[in-house]
Amino acid sequence: MAPQQYLTDDEIKQFIDDLDHDNNGSVDYWELEKKLDEVHKEIQPRAQPHNLHHVSRSDEQRHDFLRSVIGTREDHIKRDDFAKCVKRWEIPSLEQDRKEAKEEDDYLKQMSFYRRARAYWAVKGPEIAFLALVLGFMIAFGVWQFVKYLTSDLYTPAFGWGAVLSKTCAGVLYPTFFFLIISMSRWLSTFLRRFYFVSRFINWDLSQSFHIKMSVIALVFATIHAIGHLGGSFVFGSQRGRQQALAIVVGQDGVPRSYGDYPFLLTRAHEHAEDTEVEL
Repeated sequence: MAPQQYLTDDEIKQFIDDLDHDNNGSVDYWELEKKLDEVHKEIQPRAQPHNLHHVSRSDEQRHDFLRSVIGTREDHIKRDDFAKCVKRWEIPSLEQDRKEAKEEDDYLKQMSFYRRARAYWAVKGPEIAFLALVLGFMIAFGVWQFVKYLTSDLYTPAFGWGAVLSKTCAGVLYPTFFFLIISMSRWLSTFLRRFYFVSRFINWDLSQSFHIKMSVIALVFATIHAIGHLGGSFVFGSQRGRQQALAIVVGQDGVPRSYGDYPFLLTRAHEHAEDTEVEL
């Protein structure tokens, strides 16, 4: 690593030229104070209470601090004297940073695609593998339900394409809700942080972002799942020509069924589940 270099004479001259607006051969105190305020507004436009780690200081205290940095109580300081003052501050040179950044860019450009891919995979590979695992589970469960109900001679004749669409979405939702729930557990993440191998694959600092993404995916597929029932299986299941096939699924006592019977049955099932919980 190259030794630390401080501001060069050209950089100091450029800095002083930026301060000396009136070109009077000296740096005025008000010019330096104005530049300091401009920099403060740029790095912290609207300072919030939680951004401030010190009590508010009066203007007099600000003046005392700034004059102590300059090293003089005068309102005007000659350019040469101010240049010597800036050198004493030992500010790292921007030219050195630019040179090192250019060398890094040139080095990366000269690297082969294989080496860059290896470097990227060494850093991001485990996280990508975990996301691929999550996506793989979602696709696998979705395909499983899709094939199961598409090739079924029992459900498709009774409920049509709605059953296939709804069950496919339900298959995707199984692992989605699993990962959604475990991403909410802070205790689990705190416990698993102790294991380096697990933390290599799961970035716990991004658990909130992961939870939000899984929530969006769950909301999308849950909506499509509902559309599949409301616009598909409920419609087909209430048609007269499908009542015989429906009887094979729900029994002879469950037919005939109209469209309004399905939401009613869901409401009764929900109420029955609540009553069971109360009894327990």
